[in-house]
Amino acid sequence: MLVSVFSYHLYQDGLVVGTEPLHPFHNGNSMTPRGIPWMAPQNYVDDYSQLPEGDWRPGHFIHEFTHVLQNQQGNYNYLDFVELWVGHWFDYRATYEVDRTMLGQPLWLFNMEQQAVIVQSVYMGYYTGDDLVRAQQTIEGFQTQPPRPTLPPPWYNK
Repeated sequence: MLVSVFSYHLYQDGLVVGTEPLHPFHNGNSMTPRGIPWMAPQNYVDDYSQLPEGDWRPGHFIHEFTHVLQNQQGNYNYLDFVELWVGHWFDYRATYEVDRTMLGQPLWLFNMEQQAVIVQSVYMGYYTGDDLVRAQQTIEGFQTQPPRPTLPPPWYNK
């Protein structure tokens, strides 16, 4: 699964998947701090590639491993979470929302969660028609994308 999405650009040697809650406030969410995916127990299975068609968990797995790749490319750190959380007025779910009219633009223009959602959505076949074509353009070559340029936070106005 990972090779089909990330080619051989995802360094997997020694990579483990955590299956226990990461901290007391884990709340059943999967997360990938410092490039190590921690899957919430209800999201974890031994082999995501063996799940039946239509199951959402393979896409979730790809989403978290997009964060692993971001970390390996130098694109992801703990401050991104805080920036997104504050920038969306403490509604972290809003950070996942992708403006489909932006599909076709380079992936680095999207925040870390939107990037993972786009890769996940292409993998799972959630996009169709023109959205799919533009999403494929967006993720073209993302496996070798250089680190994201530092952009001002969304709430910063000059």
